Amino acid sequence: MADAVDKEKSPGWAAEYFREEELRLKNQTWKSLVQPSVFGACLAIAGRIIFGPIAMLLLFTATNYLTDASVLIKPENSFLSFTEQDLSMAGGCTNCISSCKISLLKYDLFKEAALTSTPSFSALVGKPPTESLYDFSPLSAEALALAESLDQDGVLCQSGINDWGAITSLVTGSAEAVFDVIKVLNISVSPLIERELELGIQRADECVTNWSMMGITRLFYYPSTRGSAQFGRISAATAHVYPDYTECRPDVDIPDNLTRN
Repeated sequence: MADAVDKEKSPGWAAEYFREEELRLKNQTWKSLVQPSVFGACLAIAGRIIFGPIAMLLLFTATNYLTDASVLIKPENSFLSFTEQDLSMAGGCTNCISSCKISLLKYDLFKEAALTSTPSFSALVGKPPTESLYDFSPLSAEALALAESLDQDGVLCQSGINDWGAITSLVTGSAEAVFDVIKVLNISVSPLIERELELGIQRADECVTNWSMMGITRLFYYPSTRGSAQFGRISAATAHVYPDYTECRPDVDIPDNLTRN
C-alpha cells in the first residue's frame, strides 16, 4: 500500500522540484555571485591550481631549498643534536666521567667471577668519581699503568647512577683497550667474547668502531624446584662487552673443547 502511494507521489514531487529550480534560475541575477562564500571558493581553487604550483616552482628555483638533499633540520642546527660522547643526551650517566683508574678499581670486582653481588657492586660503583674517595691498593702496578695509558689514549671511563636510575660502570675505547682491561684484571668473560675482541683487533681497519664493557646490576630468575613454575631470584652485577656498531661484531665459532663455566 505504501509503495503504491510513493509511486503516485513521486512523479508529482519531481515535476514540482523541476519547476522550482527553473523558476529560481530565471530569477537569479549576477548579484547572487557577489557573495563571500563564492569569493572564498574561487580563492581556494585559484590557490590550489595557480598560486600553489607557482610558489613551489619559485621555492625550488629561486632558493637553496633541497640543494643539499636535506629536508629535515641538520644535526648542527638542531637544539636536540648530540654526539655519542654526550652521555646525558644518550640516556647515559651525567657527571659520571672519571679517570680510568677508578673504573678499573670497580671492574676488579669481576676478577675471576662472572657475577658479583649487587650490594658490594652498588656500594663501590655508586660513589662519585672523585679519586680521594677510593682506596686503589687492590690494583696491581700493571693495572695502574694500564689506567694511565687508557687516560692518555682518550678512552672514555665513567661510572655511577645513570639517568635511568641504574648503577653502571662503563669503559669505551678500541677493541684492544677493552681486551687489555679484561686480561690485566683477569675479568671472567666467555671465550666467545675474548675471541670477538681478538678478531676486532685484527680487523680494526676493516670495520671502524669503538667497543664498550659495561657492568650493570640485573635481577636473575632461576627455577627453585624441578618441574615447578615458581622461580627464585637473585640480584647480581654482570659485565657485558659489545661494539658500537653491531655489524662490526665478528661471527665466531667456538669449539666445544674451548667452552668453560
